[in-house]
Amino acid sequence: MSEVLREELEVVRAIYCREGECQIDDTVNSPTLVVRLQREPHLTPLVTVTMQFSSLYPEQPPTISCQCEDRLLSRKLVTCLTELSLQLQGSAMVCEILSQAQEILNQQGSIEQAKEAREQFFRTTPENLGGTMVSPQGEEEEATAILMLDHMRSKARYTQTIQKWAGSLSLKGSLLFVGKLIFIVLQGHSSNIKEYIKLQRSSNVDVDSRGKKCKERMMSILHQGVSQGKGFTDFSVIECSSQPQVEDIFQRAELLPLYQEHILPVLTSSK
Repeated sequence: MSEVLREELEVVRAIYCREGECQIDDTVNSPTLVVRLQREPHLTPLVTVTMQFSSLYPEQPPTISCQCEDRLLSRKLVTCLTELSLQLQGSAMVCEILSQAQEILNQQGSIEQAKEAREQFFRTTPENLGGTMVSPQGEEEEATAILMLDHMRSKARYTQTIQKWAGSLSLKGSLLFVGKLIFIVLQGHSSNIKEYIKLQRSSNVDVDSRGKKCKERMMSILHQGVSQGKGFTDFSVIECSSQPQVEDIFQRAELLPLYQEHILPVLTSSK
């Protein structure tokens, strides 16, 4: 497997990290990636995208197949994604292909919802026209993610980049420095959190021991799931001087169970 493909698959594995969402078989000569996509904000997988890579990737794009109950949608996805892979031939393309598949899936959902809304309107009788109308558009799921970084060599630059991404993606949370430990807590739309993780994995965010720009290769995802509790009101950077201070941050955000399950064990083991 080429280094380009290996890095791409690491990014995909980090983004699509729910149970059963991503499968990678790199034990054969032609590595295979299987990703199950759902239409935001729903959690039920609707489309399975499979990519098979040859040893010539990325000069030779992957073979793409899609499976879902809607055969027309399957054919549309295969056609559009194959065309995109040819346009991106010779460069990293896996994340772009999956992003395009998600966009097509979401657009299809909007069309279906609009159709349902029209049908509901014409089914409405005069006596109930005065009732309250509820938008067919579902609210996108709010999620919480906890990430851990191994280190920052260029702390000021890296911190500024994280703040910029959080702001542009409307994410709340906190970047916590606890001694040598670094945690990132993110809250917002699940699709925006996935986009953040993609940026974190695929962008030059730090410098290596020689001072050259490098990507984040040692980020761990401690938690990713549906948001609970009050949460954060903005995105902040906090230098924590003690374990109780970290606990208090999660306590005020009503996220103490996440602290106890994911943060406290790391703090305890690092002593």
